[in-house]
Amino acid sequence: MGAPTNIWYSNIAAVQAGGVNILANLNDPNLDMGNVKLITATYTMTGNEVANDVIYIARVPQGVIVNPVNGNIASTAIATTATVSVGDTDTQGGTVAYDPARYSGALNVAAGNTTVGFAFSGGTTLNTPAQIQDDWAWLVATFATLNTPVANKTIVFRISLAGLD
Repeated sequence: MGAPTNIWYSNIAAVQAGGVNILANLNDPNLDMGNVKLITATYTMTGNEVANDVIYIARVPQGVIVNPVNGNIASTAIATTATVSVGDTDTQGGTVAYDPARYSGALNVAAGNTTVGFAFSGGTTLNTPAQIQDDWAWLVATFATLNTPVANKTIVFRISLAGLD
């Protein structure tokens, strides 16, 4: 996978990256992430996104196992065409390239949904769950396709985690 065209941040990732509260980077990770079992992150579209853009969802510590079976994406008619894959930036200690579709292949999220999120499907780790090996890897969403993005529409990522305590 090549480098993303642009990088955007969810509400959680902006804080973790220091974009909103630089003290967030100084929290004790054992206390900060110790009891988190579900990440619910929201991204608000700017209308300037393009295909191959990446949304940093949240940063997770080494040892976490992401459960793709319980993950989903909810959206509010974000574009005329939009498919999103979900993965992470874990290089497993520098032995592999990061996998932007580790937890879900490209899901068609353009139309939006109001009752049940688009369930993760087609990721590379469903049958062989993988533990994050790099310390503080990013969970990422990549726009595989995107046409006519709509500003101020939202995407909500719900990602189930295990192995944090």
